[in-house]
Amino acid sequence: MITVVWRIYGDNFNVDKFLSINPELSPSLVWRKGELRRGYKELMINSGVNIPFCERETIEDVMTVVFRWLKKWRQKILTLRKRRVYSTLDFAVYVGSLKQFAVQINFHPKYLLRLAKAGVCLTVSAYPVSDDN
Repeated sequence: MITVVWRIYGDNFNVDKFLSINPELSPSLVWRKGELRRGYKELMINSGVNIPFCERETIEDVMTVVFRWLKKWRQKILTLRKRRVYSTLDFAVYVGSLKQFAVQINFHPKYLLRLAKAGVCLTVSAYPVSDDN
């Protein structure tokens, strides 16, 4: 299983305004510059939001959804980038179960090129799971 989260962040990002003009987005996490970082004793250095939008079994299925998303949001991503607000797609994989003991994601260069041209960074995160109850 691969989950994709759109992370938007920037020093002067008005996350509340962005979400209010894009009510169709369903964030899983919102943070604001100067707030105490959850679980830490330090302050957030920027403002941002995590928006999960895709969960699929294969990278091909994921990229189909990602490119539909990119077509819809490309102009806003480029506008945000001009304001020094950055977009990252975080591809989360789950490792350690019998089904997915080790996971590998291969990004075709054409996928990476399309994301790069839109100004979107790419991150891959691995989360441990277990079949134990």
